[in-house]
Amino acid sequence: MKSDRIATWLTLRRTTIIVGAVSAYISLLAIFAFRDLPYLSDGSFYIAEWPFACVALVVVLLLVNLYLVSRKRTRPRKILAILSALAVVGVLFNSIAFALDKDGEGSTRVVSRPHPFPAGPGFMAGAAKGEITPSSYLMPMPLLYGLKFRSINDPVYARVLAMSDGAQQYLFITLDMTLVPEAEETLRFLHRQTGIPIQNIFIAATHTHGTTPISLFDYTSPADSRKSRKWYEEIKRTLASTVAAARSNMVPARYGYGEGQSLINVNRDIVFGKKSVLGSNFERPSDKTIRMVRIEDLNGKVISLIVNYAVHPVVMNGNLSGIGTPITGDIAGRTSSKIEARWGDAVVLWTMGAAGDQNPRFLTQYTIQTKGREPHNRNLGSAGSSILEYLTDEHVRDILKANAGIEATQTDPEIHSAEAIVRVDTIDVGKTQPYKLRLLTLGDIAFQGVSAEVVTSIGKAVRETSPFRNTILVTAANGYEGYIADDWEYEHQAFEVGDTRVKKGAAQIELVKGFTGLFKGTAHPRQEP
Repeated sequence: MKSDRIATWLTLRRTTIIVGAVSAYISLLAIFAFRDLPYLSDGSFYIAEWPFACVALVVVLLLVNLYLVSRKRTRPRKILAILSALAVVGVLFNSIAFALDKDGEGSTRVVSRPHPFPAGPGFMAGAAKGEITPSSYLMPMPLLYGLKFRSINDPVYARVLAMSDGAQQYLFITLDMTLVPEAEETLRFLHRQTGIPIQNIFIAATHTHGTTPISLFDYTSPADSRKSRKWYEEIKRTLASTVAAARSNMVPARYGYGEGQSLINVNRDIVFGKKSVLGSNFERPSDKTIRMVRIEDLNGKVISLIVNYAVHPVVMNGNLSGIGTPITGDIAGRTSSKIEARWGDAVVLWTMGAAGDQNPRFLTQYTIQTKGREPHNRNLGSAGSSILEYLTDEHVRDILKANAGIEATQTDPEIHSAEAIVRVDTIDVGKTQPYKLRLLTLGDIAFQGVSAEVVTSIGKAVRETSPFRNTILVTAANGYEGYIADDWEYEHQAFEVGDTRVKKGAAQIELVKGFTGLFKGTAHPRQEP
């Protein structure tokens, strides 16, 4: 019957359209998986993960489209057949290329259990760094919703300082990442690899916003979720090899502390009416102090420089390049890399201080306030990379100037570590918010670690709990629990308060109590200059 023929024709038509759409989509994914092209698709990841399945799929699509062309030669069918043929070539080429890449990466990053650290009395130290930029087959990497990292502005690194006082070994680690990924799992992994007690491992993220924030989001896309996990596995392998290298580099050493000033930060809470919004407020508190520890061998060659400064590494935040944004260590990673390039083998570990309310003086995406209008955002786009280099150069000059005043003369410190978890009351009855505290002391220097972003006033209160002559507060350390805001920010509904459930004023009280308790176990009282 005529109606049956029409129904059959419509079914075939729909099937052809579906096959055509699937063919076009998969073919384009495969074609744009070539690494010499911009990272436009996830095709490279699928090919690297499931090469045989991808080859089989594109071959089947090619055969289907060739069959359709043989039945009826139309222009759309010819185009789909050509795309399918290109897809076969793309998948075959990239399967081989990515397999070779992954083999190469494995040989340089995977290490066996490291040998025991060199024996020796007194203070010993060694440092190393390893690149943790995601492998090319993982690109584009997820960021937030549909926004992805589709290019690389500068590589990102894991940096490790290994220390020993002759009795125990300690690790001080920084990652050019938004937060320490899977913090508890990472600490357990490092303990298994080295035998070093977890409380002797001090690990912090620089808090750059230029990398995928592993463990901050649960990505709904299976590909994005799998990519995050794959990158985390790469990071662990690199950490293992970098820690092993730092341990094997350990030599008798000496150290010294110094401070300087850098004017690259500004308080970011501006007042509009009764509320606070993000911007640049030069009247609100802002700590300009650079706090540093230089460790060198007994011949004066620099092993490592620990730098601490209160600023969010977000110069490139919002830097849109085409349809994505670039991976970057931002001002933290670029500062370390530029000083390392000057000094050769030295490793520079940049850490974030009480920067919860501190932004760079210039940013790619910034807020302006004009008379009679609400504050609104502007974006400088690709100019962000130039701004980053400008601010980094200024920061490097400030650090090198302060470094010139350091005298590394101390050779026999006592090293001590301790940890605690404080629980802060929330507005939800019976519920608390935990924060991890870590204490690492090196002679007359104390490092305080907090698993959150701490604002200026609270950072000052926390440092004042220290009986040590020199105290450095490191935030985003050993985990991440969001912001810790002060009373002013609660009263002005500032960004740092966000959707926190923590009671106003409660966090500062518990942090002060927690560190006061940790310091009771140390043996070095404050020494006057």
